[in-house]
Amino acid sequence: DLTIADFKNKLELLTGSTAGNMKLEAYDRDNKLVCKLDDNNALLGSYPIDDGMIIHVVDPTIKVGEFEDLSKVEKFEISEEEYAKKSEKEKLLSHIRIMSVVALFIGVVSLVVGILVFVYLGGGKYPITTATGIWYAFMPLAFGIVGVLACRSTDEKTQGKLLGGHYTASIILVTMGYALATAIQGVETCATNSEKCGTHRDTQLALHIVLLCVILVGYILAVVSMCIHLKNRNILHPDWKYGRGCCGRKCEVEAQTA
Repeated sequence: DLTIADFKNKLELLTGSTAGNMKLEAYDRDNKLVCKLDDNNALLGSYPIDDGMIIHVVDPTIKVGEFEDLSKVEKFEISEEEYAKKSEKEKLLSHIRIMSVVALFIGVVSLVVGILVFVYLGGGKYPITTATGIWYAFMPLAFGIVGVLACRSTDEKTQGKLLGGHYTASIILVTMGYALATAIQGVETCATNSEKCGTHRDTQLALHIVLLCVILVGYILAVVSMCIHLKNRNILHPDWKYGRGCCGRKCEVEAQTA
């Protein structure tokens, strides 16, 4: 009870041809032509069609192999060298992502330790580590946040700026010798049962050791990060154009003054 016109409409989804351009032919199981379904108003059942037959769709507007020829399809092309750089950059970004997550973790730990040192002060006179734990925490947190944002960015220009910020954060993290000195001094003070550590000396000692480990991990992350940025500056920082003897100035500027 399906008209040929309605049947053609159903075949549009299967063939990609429009119903108006279709010419239908019915073939038996031996691939012999039985009839042509050329009356759009006729019912499909009015033709001598049986189960197992083949409906052949002819569309004169479509060329054979038109949809198989990929030469006319626009493609995004990239050289092997650029592809290799892109793959290498993805590996480097994965390393930066891992370091950034670790930095976020140690930043939170440093902040918590700084607060706990104050909570368990116990009348002691050594609250300086509280300040160290709190203000030092901001640097690993900044290092981690910028690194994660750089890895998630899809815009190359924005990503380049974030990677530059991540490298700068690495330098600042390395230069925090005061935090390391404070943590070492705190461990030494509490290990000798000094009155400066108050009545919770064991707790204070443990907290200072944790803070010392956090700062050491921060140093390691910063040094590794700097090595990755500098060693792979052509991939991570293609806009860096510094050469020997430039002393921080762009080579173009040096050439002009020369």
